[in-house]
Amino acid sequence: MKTSENAGTALITGGSSGIGYAIAKELAGKGYNLVLASNQEKLLEEVCIDFISEYHVKAWPVFIDLAEQEAANKLFEWCRINSIQIDILVNNAGIFFFGEVVETDIEKASQMMTLHTFTPALLCTLFGHEMKKRRSGHILNISSLSAYLPYPGIAFYSST
Repeated sequence: MKTSENAGTALITGGSSGIGYAIAKELAGKGYNLVLASNQEKLLEEVCIDFISEYHVKAWPVFIDLAEQEAANKLFEWCRINSIQIDILVNNAGIFFFGEVVETDIEKASQMMTLHTFTPALLCTLFGHEMKKRRSGHILNISSLSAYLPYPGIAFYSST
């Protein structure tokens, strides 16, 4: 098993809860250091402390609203400033709400579109470029099947 001294580093958006947390836990168990990005500040810090303690890896909490237009650039720049090379990018962050799409506030719809499409695509571009230069790295984009299933009252946006 890898140790934190020689392991790669995974960046996981939405890594403080749900599927993102499960992926982070799996990667920490394999010795990967973690950069966890989320808007759940307290939980994010607690999760990182737990991973450091339990798996003896490095874990950095990055409190950020990934629904902001500049979020991907800010996250990429944070990694650059802190000299952290990302070997695995997991785009997992997401939100949904109950209600009809036609009743949705335009700002909320814009935030959802940014979080679900713009930010992940830009993170793929920024970190993917670095991975291509190194000729190594992995990107995993998580998506909800519920976007394609008929759940009354759950509003999702889809390009189809």
